[in-house]
Amino acid sequence: MATHTDGALVMMVDRKNRRFLLDLKAGKTFSTHRGTISHDNIIGAPVGQTYITNMGDKYVAMTPRLADYVLLMKRGAQIVYPKDAAAILVQLDVRPGSR
Repeated sequence: MATHTDGALVMMVDRKNRRFLLDLKAGKTFSTHRGTISHDNIIGAPVGQTYITNMGDKYVAMTPRLADYVLLMKRGAQIVYPKDAAAILVQLDVRPGSR
């Protein structure tokens, strides 16, 4: 059975199917307005286990899929140079009058 390890990415899912992406680190905590869960409790535990916050709310710890990771990861600014923008426009077949 797979377990969560220190430094692993974990997706916490609440009862309303809201998803939170965590980078597990020993000694840290996962905090929301519905309570906290220690990362130490998640590290070494099996995937899919349910955790209860100090306020009584339930979360399930799962391994994120690629789609989950892409949607939940932090976004940063990307520099697009004119030469790159031209290549993107050519690949998209954008021309005058296109919609």
